[in-house]
Amino acid sequence: MDWWKAALPVFQQAGWIPIPLGPPELSELPPTDLRGLMARMTACDVILSPSSGPAHMAAALGVPVLCLMGLRPNHSPDRWAPLGAGVQVLQYPGAEADLSGGMDRLDPEALLPHLRRLSYVHPGVNQ
Repeated sequence: MDWWKAALPVFQQAGWIPIPLGPPELSELPPTDLRGLMARMTACDVILSPSSGPAHMAAALGVPVLCLMGLRPNHSPDRWAPLGAGVQVLQYPGAEADLSGGMDRLDPEALLPHLRRLSYVHPGVNQ
């Protein structure tokens, strides 16, 4: 959660309007059911998510997804990444990353070009 707290101002300064859908402690939105989550995701220009169920749901809905995955042999993007033309996987650094806070070592500014590309290549995907 600390990474998300640090990343949100970086995204805002770059002109994005980040709306955390989770973790619940960061989201200002009231809790919702599965249909509500899907509606929220379809309203997004891009979803930034670790490899998770909601990342797969967003990809299935056609929403561009930047999926963050650690470098673990038993959790390869070839097998576990969301599928779809609007999906990009970014593996965060260090083979030992998942054992010692690997995502925390990921610079949020390094994600900005990927988010811009996804929003440019797939503009208006939700319209």
